[in-house]
Amino acid sequence: ITGCELLSNSGNQGDNGDSDFFLVELNSDPDFDPYFSGWDRSSSPASSGVSIHHPSGDIMKISTFTSSLSSAGGLGFGGNNNTHWRVYWSETNNGHGVTEGGSSGSPIFNSNGLIVGDLTGGSSYCNATGQPDIYGKISYSWDQMGNNASKQLKPWLDPNNSGAMSVQGAYCNSSAVSAGFSTSNNNLCVGENAIFSS
Repeated sequence: ITGCELLSNSGNQGDNGDSDFFLVELNSDPDFDPYFSGWDRSSSPASSGVSIHHPSGDIMKISTFTSSLSSAGGLGFGGNNNTHWRVYWSETNNGHGVTEGGSSGSPIFNSNGLIVGDLTGGSSYCNATGQPDIYGKISYSWDQMGNNASKQLKPWLDPNNSGAMSVQGAYCNSSAVSAGFSTSNNNLCVGENAIFSS
């Protein structure tokens, strides 16, 4: 798939006070059956989970954490210390997963398989497995980066202002239903709900 439209972003790539997010919409529907990951905007730290990423552009890797995330600042190190989640990776039977350049922007999932942040950077790498990484919080990116829709996730991930704290992931494929009523979203995935108006 080639081409997308920028919907919103935080603007400063994780500098002090910036949660470092970048949301785009594809210009066309995928010609395969993608899985769209769910998200959780709770400000409560996840106690365990994983990150899925491509360190140094390598094949997909999974890094695991088994101790609670903690609040941290961005790459500015100081000032607002609530924009990011700090994670320390755990060793598993397959080795010690860490991130590297190329992993940036990848999601971190809680134990329910929901995205709670996206990677800004950090100190972990193959020879520094005990060093932390920082992920911009979905909860901060939700509506704390400004009052404009171009600086928030909320208008795009909750356009009907439902107040949802989380949304489960779903497959969205050729069995999606297309509705002809007036609504903010005419294309629905199987299992999704919508509010229609006439």
